[in-house]
Amino acid sequence: GFVDVLESEGKRSGAYSSSMANLHPFILLNHDETLDSAFTVAHEAGHSIHSMYAAENQPTMLQNYTIFVAEIASTFNEHALLDYFMASSDTTKEEKIMLLQKAIDEIVGTFYRQTLFADYELRAHEMVENGMPINHEVLSNIMIDLYQKYYGFDLKEEKYKEFVWAYIPHLFYTPFYVYQYAPSFAARLTVFYDVQENIPGAFDKYTNLLKSGGSKYPVDQAKEAGVDFTQRETFMAVVERMDMLVNELEKLLNE
Repeated sequence: GFVDVLESEGKRSGAYSSSMANLHPFILLNHDETLDSAFTVAHEAGHSIHSMYAAENQPTMLQNYTIFVAEIASTFNEHALLDYFMASSDTTKEEKIMLLQKAIDEIVGTFYRQTLFADYELRAHEMVENGMPINHEVLSNIMIDLYQKYYGFDLKEEKYKEFVWAYIPHLFYTPFYVYQYAPSFAARLTVFYDVQENIPGAFDKYTNLLKSGGSKYPVDQAKEAGVDFTQRETFMAVVERMDMLVNELEKLLNE
């Protein structure tokens, strides 16, 4: 009774793990028998497990954890599900290609694209701080420059794409939120690798992170789980994951 699974008329769209202090979390889904839906179940279950651990181990006022660490639990599950599918003898070549493409797209969208948006936001605010004039052309030119820097292509080649800044709600309603995506992605990948490689104590460190709820500063929570944000290696782990996935995809496509 804690998971509402299928789509129904009048039901809110999307998927959510909803939790309150000292209560068992609820998961709201709109499962439609697709691969995305399967990964969504894993994702939301990660949030709920996080909430349950926090509720069992922290007083009421310290159970609510930050977004910075919230995504570690949810996407840890996604990485585990991906590797499970890839290792399964029942998974066809075509399905593996689809899974790899999905994982690559996630890194591009979460790690690189969100970093680009954070870079954009910083540049725009610095212009305001320095008293420089701002209009839609100025904002679009920042984005054009960044897409050339990050991806090496001209944003103007796709009609209206230069106005991408105008339809990213985070930039307007939650300033300097987007930067959290990239480091949290790096953190969960590092934690997942440590557990996957059976490094002694890695899984205990991971569950202790979940149990800590909101009792500590999130950077300190991550460090105790084995993620040091002051080290380049933490972020390079994502780059290495990307290389591995692309190489695996190329190998399958050439078979």
